Amino acid sequence: MQKKEMEGVHLDLKYLNHIKGWLSFHDYMVFAKLLGSSSLSTKTGDLLEIGVYEGKSAILLGSFLKENEELHVCDIFENSNLDTFNSAENLSSYPGLAKDTFTRNFFEALGFLPIIHTMDSKNLASELAEKRFRFIHIDGSHIYEYAANDLEIAIGHLQIEGGIIAIDDFRAPHTPGVALAVWERVSSGEIYPVIMTPAKIYVMAKPSNFRIEVLKQEIELAGIECLIEDFCGHKVLRTVGSADSELYQTNRYLRFIPPFLVPKIRVVSKLFMK
Repeated sequence: MQKKEMEGVHLDLKYLNHIKGWLSFHDYMVFAKLLGSSSLSTKTGDLLEIGVYEGKSAILLGSFLKENEELHVCDIFENSNLDTFNSAENLSSYPGLAKDTFTRNFFEALGFLPIIHTMDSKNLASELAEKRFRFIHIDGSHIYEYAANDLEIAIGHLQIEGGIIAIDDFRAPHTPGVALAVWERVSSGEIYPVIMTPAKIYVMAKPSNFRIEVLKQEIELAGIECLIEDFCGHKVLRTVGSADSELYQTNRYLRFIPPFLVPKIRVVSKLFMK
């Protein structure tokens, strides 16, 4: 991977405007704060995404790489060597999935390519060896066996101190397999929720030092209402104010944004409208 110096980089946002994908404004802000805030992010560590589609969230991850960090991504892309059930699920959820589309979008936006693992995620663990990641985004198959495997890999390769796993579709009606995989690990005490948005749940192995009040203040500056709730003896930040039908209608949040932030947030939010 040829990576230019990325720390503090400012994306040319026009590259995200045409990229298909699902990333709500809530999650855009949470990603940005967790990855970029000196008071919230861990000092260093690689990044991983399982399931990239056309690259919208992968590009966002790549824009927050620090010096000497790597971004790893894994997807089957157009590979058809899968079991029939998983092939059908991927065709339904991610139509038009193609490696060329992802690499073109990513390179145009950031000028380099991540380390790409073109494979079924069930084979990813052996490729990662002993690597540890400070942030892992899981947005792959919704089938329970695959979702559980992806989460097992993430837990096994997560930095224990400060590392965060973001899991997509943890509560959607059409993805009960993801929900089961998540709550099994939560109930066993292997991971602890620290943030919930309408679309994603963010978990850690050791949440005791997570600065939840700091994150709440920073997210609220973007006009997103937040609540801190008790969950099984731990504090969880929950973003509210987004109906399921409006998850990707990010410009709707402008009515909550302080006037001095509106011009900047409006530019960003347009990028995530479908």
